Amino acid sequence: MASAETYNGVSGTPLLAADGTPRLPHIAYDEDGYPHTDGEPLGQNAAQIKQIVYAFPALEALLRRRFPGALVGCDMFIYSKRGVVAGSVAPDVFVAFGAGDHLRDSYKLFEGEPVPAFVLEVLSESTGARDLDQKYRAYRAMGVGEYWLFDPFAKRIPERIRAYRLSAKRYVPMAPLPDSRSYLSGALGLELRAEGEDLRIRDPATGEDLMGYEEEQTARQAAEARADSEAAARREEAAARHAAEDRAEREAAARRAAEAELERLRRSMNDRD
Repeated sequence: MASAETYNGVSGTPLLAADGTPRLPHIAYDEDGYPHTDGEPLGQNAAQIKQIVYAFPALEALLRRRFPGALVGCDMFIYSKRGVVAGSVAPDVFVAFGAGDHLRDSYKLFEGEPVPAFVLEVLSESTGARDLDQKYRAYRAMGVGEYWLFDPFAKRIPERIRAYRLSAKRYVPMAPLPDSRSYLSGALGLELRAEGEDLRIRDPATGEDLMGYEEEQTARQAAEARADSEAAARREEAAARHAAEDRAEREAAARRAAEAELERLRRSMNDRD
C-alpha cells in the first residue's frame, strides 16, 4: 500500500497510474491513469521534427476527406492490454481506419480501438535503435499493418526509407516501385520517398505531393494574392472599358450635336434663299 505523503500540495495517498504505481508529476495522465505524454519533446532535433510536422497534417488533411472516420494520430500512446503501462509505444504518426476522429488522450486497443493500419517513425540518434528493435517488435505484436521508418540523416538506414508489410504475423520488407525511389503504401494508397533529408508523400490519384501545414498556408496565401491580383486586374479592365464606353458615348453625342447644328444651318440658309 502506498504510504501517505504530500502530492500536488495535498496530504494523503498519492494518485496511482493504471499499473498501480504512483503517478509522476512531470507526466500527464488520462482519467483512467494511463500516461498520454512522457514529458519529452516531440522530436530530438530539427530534422526529425520537420518530418513529423510535415507528415501528420498532410496525412490528416487528405485521409479525413478520403476516408471519413479515419484517425491520424501523432505522438499518442497506444496501449494493448488493460492496466499495462510498461512497454507502451507512442508512434510519431499513425493511421487507424474506422477509429473516428473524436478527441482522445491515448489509444487503447483493449477497449476495441482498431489496430493501426500504418505507423511512421522518424529516427533520431537517440531513438533509432528503439525504433528498429523494440518498436518493430511491438508493432508486429499489435498487428500493425505497415511499419515505416524514415532516417533523415541516413545513418542507420542508408536508403533513408525502410518499410514493412505484415504477412502471416511477420513483417516482410517492401521494395521500392520499379525504376523509382518511391515506396507504395497499400494501406494508404500513397507513395513515400526521400528527397535528401526530407520525406515526401505523393498522391498517385492527383500526381501531386501532399503539402504540410506551412506549405499549405504558403500556397493558400499565394492563391489569395493571385486571386486579389486577378480581381484588381479585372476591376482595372472594367474601369478602362467603362471609361472607353463613356468616351465613345461623349464622342457620339458630340457628333450628333454637330450634325444637328449643320442641319440647322442648312435649313437656315435654305429659308433665306
